[in-house]
Amino acid sequence: MTASVGDRHVELGPAQQRAVLAALLVDAGRPVPLEELAARIWDRPPKGVRSALYAHVSRLRGLLADTASKQVGLERLGTGYALHMPRDCVDILRFQDLVREGGGADVPQHRRATVLGEALRLWHGTPLTDLDTMWAGNVRHSWEIQRTTAAAMWAATELDLGRPEAVISQLTMMIPSRPLAESLVHELMRALYITGRTAEALDWFDRTRKHLAQELGSDPGKSLQDLHMAILLGTADGRRRPADDKPATRPQAALPAQLPAYAPGFTGRADHFRRLNQLLDSGQRTIVISGAAGAGKTTLAAHWAQHVRDRFPDGQLYVNLHGFSGQMQLQPAEVLARFLQALGVPQQEVPIDVDDAAALFRSIAADKRILVLLDNAASADQVRPLLLGSARCLVLVTSRNRLSRLVARDGARRVSLDIMTEPEAVELLSGLLGDDCAVDDQALRDLAAACGGLPLALRISAARLSDRPNQRLSDFVKALYAGDRLTALAATDDDQIAVQAAFDLSYQALPETARRLFSLVGSFAGPDFATGAVAALTGLSNEDADRVLDQLAAMHMIQPVADNRYTFHDLLRLYAQRRCAAEVGEVERRQALRRLCDFYLTVIDAAARILYPQVFRLPMPPIARRTYRSPSPTTAGRKPGWTRSEGTWWP
Repeated sequence: MTASVGDRHVELGPAQQRAVLAALLVDAGRPVPLEELAARIWDRPPKGVRSALYAHVSRLRGLLADTASKQVGLERLGTGYALHMPRDCVDILRFQDLVREGGGADVPQHRRATVLGEALRLWHGTPLTDLDTMWAGNVRHSWEIQRTTAAAMWAATELDLGRPEAVISQLTMMIPSRPLAESLVHELMRALYITGRTAEALDWFDRTRKHLAQELGSDPGKSLQDLHMAILLGTADGRRRPADDKPATRPQAALPAQLPAYAPGFTGRADHFRRLNQLLDSGQRTIVISGAAGAGKTTLAAHWAQHVRDRFPDGQLYVNLHGFSGQMQLQPAEVLARFLQALGVPQQEVPIDVDDAAALFRSIAADKRILVLLDNAASADQVRPLLLGSARCLVLVTSRNRLSRLVARDGARRVSLDIMTEPEAVELLSGLLGDDCAVDDQALRDLAAACGGLPLALRISAARLSDRPNQRLSDFVKALYAGDRLTALAATDDDQIAVQAAFDLSYQALPETARRLFSLVGSFAGPDFATGAVAALTGLSNEDADRVLDQLAAMHMIQPVADNRYTFHDLLRLYAQRRCAAEVGEVERRQALRRLCDFYLTVIDAAARILYPQVFRLPMPPIARRTYRSPSPTTAGRKPGWTRSEGTWWP
């Protein structure tokens, strides 16, 4: 990233400082919360992250003051910072504005070519090079899609204006770094054919076909294949359509039927099926299925969607948004492009602006009955542009996140998916195992318990038993309990199909404070725990502890229970203990345990003074009073069940 004032180059400082500036520039004019800013700069924010951000922001303010412009400034807004800067001073924002202008339906072709060409010339190397985070990778990926779309639109316009040489020069430089960009290859092949270089055009098709086969296991799209065939037959004219021609009638596209196949051995979840049917029958058109990693959200969603697909005869669309998958999260613009093409919109007519693409998607679906399954969503922002306004369509979303903003703002209804009940788990195991090994009901119940009722763990166990038909089920269960259960619950031929790998993805998506709290509580908690004890254990205030616990609950890393208390899924508790052992030092663990002991000593002493005022008591150690962070213990002393519920935490 570089900056200049007039002809003067501005030194932006060390890499971390440049990263902060870049993370703010992406949303110039809009406040970025501190926590989100930290997540953009570090995948795992370090300790003291707030102090580090404050220091960088302070130095950036000094740098920006040197610009001597009243239009440029960095100010604190709410819980974050906003960088004010004219959009035409930021290359990526200027690029997006130019593309939006050039992509307008009524723009003359000469003006379109000029504006898009100016936009493409703003690119200099790889953007956000100072940031090597998941957020930066997602943003870079989204911008590259925008650049590719703009380049294809510019090239098509230049060819319609009879200027193929400029297209050949530009695209032969761009395509090698984007070998799967079929839209660019399409325009390059047209340009080469127009100039009589047919052999080169066919060679580019062959290269692209091989790249697609190797990388994606697929063939080129219909548009590229049609152009290839026309060149072979000598019937291609190298044009999209003369500017004064009337548009040809768009051919009827095949109805999309993209739902995943039925999962083998699906069973149980009858209550959830009934709930989904009730919501659909009541007219609900946006439904969120949320649950922990490995709970079977995708399986339930796909199975139910197949069950009701006949009610949506105009098509069923599916996409894995990769919100929690270790791969690049899909951006709404990319998903809309896929959906629009599946519904018959030619690639070159897909709007580059996400709002325009979303509007076209809603317009096409307005009079249709379409089911859309958005699998593995990360956030409400990733989903919102993909929602439909028609009362005849249904958008079904799965996520590890509760997506509360989608519920509150967009009227979605949530179906929470918990672990399987024992009868459901036993039925699933029986169906998966079949005749592969001899089983008895008690052994099945024991295995269901060892897997914590988690469908992913159950399926992995069944797969491993099928690989060992001579192993007794009871021996397999004993080995699970005797060894490392999390390590054992993994497919033998794919380390990504594993309970721990699934938990890792959820854990890595948490803010640093939430990861630390999760690890500490997993190591010291009893069957369930309340905010006050967690605040003491972690050294947070009650308010901060309550906020972080809610973050963990929103991601289904913990589960809320009665009386504002929380608990762990059995396997997640083991996972938290592992994270604590790996990431929390011995000194910090001892300090946390001491704070917890001091907390209980203080609260129990106060409760005892209320319940048994006549009993002589020794003075409290001074250290306990200094570390006490709980609300007044008077309430605890007056609740007869408090001692029983909190007693499980006592060391």
